[in-house]
Amino acid sequence: MYARKNWYDHTETMEGFLLSKRKFMTQNITQTLKR
Repeated sequence: MYARKNWYDHTETMEGFLLSKRKFMTQNITQTLKR
């Protein structure tokens, strides 16, 4: 149970990390295009 919850938390953080990374990349591209 604990390991399962730990694994779930890990995947959630990974998803959040990937989402923020993608968001950051999109912001960078938008700023580059605006320039």
